Amino acid sequence: MVEPTMSDTPSHPKISVSIVTWNSCGYIDNCLKAVFAQERINCEIVVVDNGSNDGTLDYLEEQGNLITLIRIPFNSGFSHAHNTAIEATSNPYIVCLNPDVFLEHTYLSQLVRFLESNPEYGGAIGKILQCKNPGRDRWENYQTNRVDTMGLEIERSRHFVARRFELVDDDGEIAPMEVFGVDGMAPVYRRTMLEETSIKAEFFDEQFFAYCEDQDLSWRARLLGWRFACVPTSIAYHVRTWRPSNISARKTISPLQKRNALRNHYWMVIKNDCISLALLHSPFILYRFILVVGFSVLFERNTLLAFIDIICGLPTILRKRREIMNRKTISRRQMLSWYRNFEGNALHI
Repeated sequence: MVEPTMSDTPSHPKISVSIVTWNSCGYIDNCLKAVFAQERINCEIVVVDNGSNDGTLDYLEEQGNLITLIRIPFNSGFSHAHNTAIEATSNPYIVCLNPDVFLEHTYLSQLVRFLESNPEYGGAIGKILQCKNPGRDRWENYQTNRVDTMGLEIERSRHFVARRFELVDDDGEIAPMEVFGVDGMAPVYRRTMLEETSIKAEFFDEQFFAYCEDQDLSWRARLLGWRFACVPTSIAYHVRTWRPSNISARKTISPLQKRNALRNHYWMVIKNDCISLALLHSPFILYRFILVVGFSVLFERNTLLAFIDIICGLPTILRKRREIMNRKTISRRQMLSWYRNFEGNALHI
């Protein structure tokens, strides 16, 4: 396996920045200022507003020609909004950026430089550290040294984990490293990868609405032979509010969000998993399934409605699965190497 490299040749490639807002007034000012400050990069910024009513839209309209603003009068979902932004652009690289993520000034240039040097990689993400909510203050004053994610890994139970979640950053890893996939908060994607892996012109699956669409895209791209990387010297900060593995924190999440996240996880597995590998790993998959159902019965019974949703959406999901499997280019042995050999101490997404 060829190790990923970083070119020493400076460049000023064009990149499209896609930001989806929905009542994001508390974050968007800091987010955009960090994008405006990016070095050695030609940025086109497209913001899709999903029917905000908290002042976000007023702020965005004040930015004038600095951004391209697309207004959707209702919450169309994360997937549809980003798809809309990607369709409206033509640059060879796209970063799908959450409004609660703040980039250091070389974040985009380093990731694009990596992708230019490694054409087999369909996307990359930097080292994302946690940040306290800065409100209207400067985000630089609210940084922490706790890792939020350094890419995605997949366990034999088919649950995704954020690498090094909440570990103290010691600056020990500086070389680019291959990861299973990249989180949807601040990945840079190669447009050719998005176009090649799209299904019926959807880059992110709009059936998902929100949650797990980044994992689904990563898994689908891997099946088609693409790879993903984390570049640790490229740094950003994320205000994390979602901690699905923390019982007390889950009480702050709406029942609909938890229902959608559970539904989308199993839709994703049905779409992308290899049947023979699922049988091989069935003890881990079944054990995790029992834990999820048991927890839902005891604490979150409304979440169990997700299984009705799964069944109702199954015909469409199976049609997508057939298309993915018909286009799959990698072997079972290659797929087997993806799965972590332990169910580790990391954030389950």
